[in-house]
Amino acid sequence: MSDAIGQVAPLRGKLGRIVSISVVLGVLGAACSSQPIRPPSPLPVVTAPVSSVAYQQRIGEKAEAYSGRFDAAEHQDLLYVAHPDGTLSAVERFSGALRWQRLLEPLSAGVAYDADLLWVVSRAGELLALRADDGELAWKQALPSAVNTPPTARFGTVMVYGVDGSVALYEADSGKRRWATQAEQPTLTENATSRPVLVPGGAILGLANGRVAALRSDTGAPLWEAEVDERSDGSLSQSLRDVDGDIALDDDYVYAGSVSGRTISIDPANGQARWRSQLGVRGGMAIFDEALVGVDGDDHVFALRRADGSLLWRQDALRFRKLTKPVILGELLVVGDAEGYVHRLSLTDGRLVGQQRLSKAGFAGAPVVTPDGIYFQSWDGVLTRLEP
Repeated sequence: MSDAIGQVAPLRGKLGRIVSISVVLGVLGAACSSQPIRPPSPLPVVTAPVSSVAYQQRIGEKAEAYSGRFDAAEHQDLLYVAHPDGTLSAVERFSGALRWQRLLEPLSAGVAYDADLLWVVSRAGELLALRADDGELAWKQALPSAVNTPPTARFGTVMVYGVDGSVALYEADSGKRRWATQAEQPTLTENATSRPVLVPGGAILGLANGRVAALRSDTGAPLWEAEVDERSDGSLSQSLRDVDGDIALDDDYVYAGSVSGRTISIDPANGQARWRSQLGVRGGMAIFDEALVGVDGDDHVFALRRADGSLLWRQDALRFRKLTKPVILGELLVVGDAEGYVHRLSLTDGRLVGQQRLSKAGFAGAPVVTPDGIYFQSWDGVLTRLEP
């Protein structure tokens, strides 16, 4: 990253009221860590009724290798779903009928939607823009590196960042690059998949070096950065520090966690930490009422009080099951795991209250919650809707 990343500049107001907030730069690691493979915990026994499967729709062939991240994009009555084999589908949410389906080149990440366009990233390192009404190619743009994280599109722009730390912002309608920058990469990193969050005038994203940074959206110039894990005893020099899971935002604050074992609440006006918790985040976070819920590096599911970061509850029964990003479904927290099981937890105390298996291959992205139900995309090329 340029030297300017260390400079701190004020932002006008907080997230719910800002006129301009800085773009935030997040970086995926270029080198993958060699962590030991830990067997998943035994499947906990949950005796509760399962949700009805409304439909299962074929949206691709079984993936040969599980890599990249594929989040479905929702717009009106459709879900747009990409699969590693290059299949891009527009699926009617309620019925599961295919509105259209296109076979593109093999893909590494997707999908983003904004203003009647879709974006995916090819394994060849190209950003592809497609028309949402029929899936026809609108434009494509070569990227500076491989990408494992879905693009983020909003405000007439689309942001992409690569495994080498490159970040670029493009004009949504033409593919013209507005700016590009490079973030410093640590030697040891997870090739994290924290996705940018675009806000008026900017974006927020976690970095592979364990920080959250803010950049201007018009130029890419940095305004501030916050250290998620501020330990200075040298214990982090040879350990992973990625801000891996997606950042969460409310009207006033930014919440981010690192795999090294810290979660932070940040004031976006100046990048200062409001509180830190000694629980890390890998799978991502979600906000419910006054709580912040997340999944840590060992797949413990937890809830923190947003006001001060104090622990409300922690569920340890799903350790090492490689959980998805958690999502909120009414009064429940829902996650999927690498063996294709869906788990429901009480948001009140973290108790496991539901469990069912949808696939043997695990899930390619975060679950999607709509008024129609909850949707899961598996690596074996099936989109499943469960009744709410």
